[in-house]
Amino acid sequence: MIGYLIKKIGPNIKKEYVALQTTPDYSQKYIYLPLHYQPECSTSPLGGVFADQILMVKILSYCLPKDWLVYVKEHPIQWATSSLAFFDFRYQGYYQEIAKIKNVKLVPIETNSHKLIANSQAVCTVSGTAGMEALLRSRPVLLFGNISFHDCPGVFKIKNSAACKEAIEKIVSGFKIDQQLIINYLASLDKVSYHLNIDRGVQEYLKITEEDLARTIIGVMLSEVGENR
Repeated sequence: MIGYLIKKIGPNIKKEYVALQTTPDYSQKYIYLPLHYQPECSTSPLGGVFADQILMVKILSYCLPKDWLVYVKEHPIQWATSSLAFFDFRYQGYYQEIAKIKNVKLVPIETNSHKLIANSQAVCTVSGTAGMEALLRSRPVLLFGNISFHDCPGVFKIKNSAACKEAIEKIVSGFKIDQQLIINYLASLDKVSYHLNIDRGVQEYLKITEEDLARTIIGVMLSEVGENR
């Protein structure tokens, strides 16, 4: 309890973030970059070297036009106070390092993500659902990691600064997303997908029994084995 109070009352990364945050100006041209919660598989291993999200921010800043900004927003669960470790997964100075990068602004954590996406020129993520939310709003995505929708039209797969610069040049030149292509992609994805559940936390919502889950997984495995004989 004493350790918890020291972290809560004393210097911590939440206070560091709040001291650096800026209210977003939606009239500016910007790319929205929501940080991922860490530690989590969405960055390690799915992000590769971009598990270091500051590296992603630096590459994006380097490739931006001079008059564009990057709006960075922390994941709200990052500051969850469920244990003594609630501020241990970002080091002191983490947000200061982000804030000093050229044309990068930290925005308040309570800022509406949907509004940030809707008014952006593009969304940047390692592997987050913000990418799909952007595509559904006709906003291109700069994807630095791996996720199920990485081949969706409107997604630019970024592995280095050269790929990032090329993608941003296309966006600056007026790249537009054809929503019909998004619909076609999602329909095709649905046809080749299987309804599975590996997270017990959502079991009650998906209504898939363990028996049905096991039966489906075995069926998929047998099908794959048969097709590859």
